[in-house]
Amino acid sequence: MPEEDNPFLGVRGIRLCLAPPYQQLFRTQVRALLLAAQDNPASTLWIMFPMICDLRELRQAKAFVAETETQLLQAGQLTEPILSRIRQGIMLETPAAVWLIDQLAKEADFFSIGTNDLAQYTLASDRMNANLAELQRPFHPAVMRTLAHIIRTTRQLECWVGMCGEMAGDPRASAFLLGLGINEVSMEAGSLNAVKHAIRSTSLAQAQDIVTRVLAAETSAEIEALLS
Repeated sequence: MPEEDNPFLGVRGIRLCLAPPYQQLFRTQVRALLLAAQDNPASTLWIMFPMICDLRELRQAKAFVAETETQLLQAGQLTEPILSRIRQGIMLETPAAVWLIDQLAKEADFFSIGTNDLAQYTLASDRMNANLAELQRPFHPAVMRTLAHIIRTTRQLECWVGMCGEMAGDPRASAFLLGLGINEVSMEAGSLNAVKHAIRSTSLAQAQDIVTRVLAAETSAEIEALLS
């Protein structure tokens, strides 16, 4: 790949997958997924597209998957169409996608919040830059309000929404996410016990009260104190 001045704002995620020089790599990955789905008919395959910004990109990605299915059917490698039992969704990690959830939900089967990149793009802050440490505190008010908007909107639209990234495995965030009604959190195995304990130790009423107080907070430090 050619060197980019700012790779985090460059050709990555679905942009890379759909770029002509790299489509064959993406094709190989999608072929493998579809063939694996055929070999496991009792399971449901979930395909998640990263770095989606708008409906155009989602449609392009889904069309690419459909085209790959057609190629496999024509080659006799798939015995029957299988897209009807595959779920296709997106990783919510760009502010653009956050504010287009209502449009994306018409064609996405699910959403997963990528908290690390979403926080970075929301705060315009390189998380690897030590000089921006204050902006990289885990519970910035803007990030928490963004999460609330996502989860509340997806629930109103009756869409499944999960979360991955550092916040998903942080037990301090568990009550907040529970109160908003998230469907699932994904984390490293080492975080499971602490997160399970945090969830089991909090009633739904307590969690919803925490949501109200967190969204009224003005600073990261105030939110950290509420969640500690």
